[in-house]
Amino acid sequence: MARVSHSRKRSAPSKPTSQTHQPPPPEHTDRPVRVYADGIFDLFHFGHARALEQAKLLFPNTYLLVGCCNDELTNRYKGKTVMTQEERYESLRHCKWVDEVIPDAPWVLTQEFIDKHHIDYVAHDALPYADTSGAANDVYEFVKKIGKFKETKRTDGVSTSDLIMRILKDYNQYVMRNLARGYTRKDLGVSYVKEKQLQVNMKINKLRETVKAHQEKLQTVAKTAGINHEEWLANADRWVAGFLEKFEEHCHNMETAIKGRIQEKLRRQTSRGIIGGLMQQPVAAWLPLFFVPSLVVLPLAVKDVSPSSALKIFFITFGGWFASLVVAGYTALTVRRIVKTQLIPAEPMNKPSPFAPLEFWAWAALFLASFAVAYVSPTALGTTATTCLPFLLASTVLGYMLGSRLPSGVKKVLHPIICCVLSADLAAVAYGYLSRSGVDAVLGDYLTKAPSNPGAGDILMGFLGSVIISFAFSMFKQRKLVKRHAAEIFTSIAVASTFSLYSTAILGRVVELEPILTISILPRCITVALALSIVSFFEGVNTSVTAAVVVLTGLIGANFAQAVMDKLGLKDPIARGIGTASSAHGLGTAAVSAKEPEALPFCAIAYGLTGVVASLICYVPTIRQSLVFIAGAASASA
Repeated sequence: MARVSHSRKRSAPSKPTSQTHQPPPPEHTDRPVRVYADGIFDLFHFGHARALEQAKLLFPNTYLLVGCCNDELTNRYKGKTVMTQEERYESLRHCKWVDEVIPDAPWVLTQEFIDKHHIDYVAHDALPYADTSGAANDVYEFVKKIGKFKETKRTDGVSTSDLIMRILKDYNQYVMRNLARGYTRKDLGVSYVKEKQLQVNMKINKLRETVKAHQEKLQTVAKTAGINHEEWLANADRWVAGFLEKFEEHCHNMETAIKGRIQEKLRRQTSRGIIGGLMQQPVAAWLPLFFVPSLVVLPLAVKDVSPSSALKIFFITFGGWFASLVVAGYTALTVRRIVKTQLIPAEPMNKPSPFAPLEFWAWAALFLASFAVAYVSPTALGTTATTCLPFLLASTVLGYMLGSRLPSGVKKVLHPIICCVLSADLAAVAYGYLSRSGVDAVLGDYLTKAPSNPGAGDILMGFLGSVIISFAFSMFKQRKLVKRHAAEIFTSIAVASTFSLYSTAILGRVVELEPILTISILPRCITVALALSIVSFFEGVNTSVTAAVVVLTGLIGANFAQAVMDKLGLKDPIARGIGTASSAHGLGTAAVSAKEPEALPFCAIAYGLTGVVASLICYVPTIRQSLVFIAGAASASA
């Protein structure tokens, strides 16, 4: 204001007889200077408090009024808050710098509001605050023009948005912590499958801490005692033995818990036939469907990947799959020739029943009705993701049903999974065009990865844990077979898992693929759930590319594994089962389940154990660093 007054004196001659008397500035009077600060003040933190402190200390005698917008206004122009308006008002009242709280504050200040509350100055940081209501370019534009604006400084490193992002980033850890404290899954709003998945993660984390403690203890002993190379190897052997003993103990505890739950469920059933029908028929019929979501959103995953990199990834995926199949299959065959264990017949398994016409028409009716609802009102069910969920889920299922009814010859080229993906993507394209939201937005709603706002893909991928558990029923029926051929199974899986990881890193280096993409596709032969866990050990990976390559590998195996093994002369059921699952995880297993029941038990156990072994391999820092070094990256673990 002083600069403006000085300019007036220079531009016009002084006429004391004609000028009106100007009142002195508020700070030059005896009354308190009334300073106003406003905001949302959601999740009130020390950044808010420091801003209010600066406003309070602008003048020696300040009366600080703080305006807080209500929920309706905030939701309209900024978005949903965590705290209610009453909670935000009460937080401000407990701040020692605040003299008076003004509820229901306006979004944009007006002269009428300033006069009503006798406001002398408005305090806020100097950055322009975009006015989403459309009244002005800057919320404080009017106040700045009339010379009543006072600048405060922001506190770097803390904001409400930052706090919310921290919570979302570590959402699973907070849920695990509260589950451990005694909260139920209903209290936390998580599904039964999610609860079990997190409980398993808790046990795995405890196991990791135990392994880390053993490792640190070993390093301390080695450093202080100055042991030589031979002594270090001996200690390493003892550490590995202790680790395996601890791992076996945890596995036994998990097995006991799972057995107890299964036995409890079995006691509640009136017939053993019901269990067989529920756990074998539906899972066998629907298994490939649960791996589709990552492939449906593939257009989003590869958007930032250049065509040359995509071609290199496809070459590594196809070539790596073939090499992994050969290594796993022939390793199993070689061990079988050494141990010379005679193969006993596997128990017959029922083939999944074809889909009934009524099922098809029911899903078709759901698709049409839900598509119409979403078109008329995109947020009819709360959010666009939940509103689009029914018709996107129905389109995915309908595509799979149609693909399953194709002739066998056509399926070799147009696999049901491809039909499933095309159907879901076509539905997304159609809705994106009609609603003018764009296909990218619809695909984003298909797989949100947000437990509080799931899409159709999130629902399907939520069954991955249950699918793995369902294989236990098949393995249990063939437990004698698995125990009899333990040497073939565990040797082949260990060799195949190690080969898969290192061959991928080497191929990526040879074809000069970007190191971060090479690391992202390391677990190409591992099921989606465990593959994403493995790449989390590394920094900067593209998890969407990981998921897409995993599904692509499974799709290749589902289409070509059996034909390739026939050409290679791999006739042994054990070699075929382990080779398929170790190179093409769940989709390969699904393809085998319908045609080779004698190989299915070996597929099922190799499918799960390959992921476990690969996870343990990548958890060792030295191995992880060697993979990153081979891939050509600079740093290793996360």
